[in-house]
Amino acid sequence: MDAMYRIDAVVFDHGGVLTTPIDPALAASATEAGLSVATVLDSFREPNVSEAMRQLETGAIGVDEFRTVAHAYAPHVIDLFDPRRKLFFGHRLQALPAAEELLRRLYARRIRTAVCSNSPREWMAVLEHTIPARSLFESEVWSWRIGRRKPDEAVFRRVLTDLGTAAADTLFLDDSKSTIEAAAAFGFQTLHVVEPLEALNEVNRNLG
Repeated sequence: MDAMYRIDAVVFDHGGVLTTPIDPALAASATEAGLSVATVLDSFREPNVSEAMRQLETGAIGVDEFRTVAHAYAPHVIDLFDPRRKLFFGHRLQALPAAEELLRRLYARRIRTAVCSNSPREWMAVLEHTIPARSLFESEVWSWRIGRRKPDEAVFRRVLTDLGTAAADTLFLDDSKSTIEAAAAFGFQTLHVVEPLEALNEVNRNLG
């Protein structure tokens, strides 16, 4: 993250930023299913599976339709992405107390906050408890709700409109490198989140 000269708002990705990291959760579910993470990720290199996930995340199809498509190409991974199944990786995610502490500090300083995530509608019932201090967010931009997903510029425009801030004065945190690169190109201050606690602490330090 570059030195911040001003922050009017902070935009947080959800999974892996406000929560415990996604990769260990996915790895644990994959192991329980007798799979490697590499095998799971390779499944999404199949264009039909990746397109089905895109449609799931943007609300064009539901989990049952995703299962139908993915079953033809990668039947071994579908339970990991179905919130009704025990193997769903989202069951393993937990909200980070440090995230709530930071959100409350930002709120006290009148710095606006938003959560912006590529998450399917049907995952929300499971993931609801992993959204810290939800009442403090000025905006919630979910891919399933707006029919677009990061790094689409329409998502960036939507979150800035909701917050009423300029990209240059808004910090964007995400665990996806491609999203961070797109957000930076759009004009945001950015922080690529590799380890959530370290990233949250870095924002805290920069607040002074």
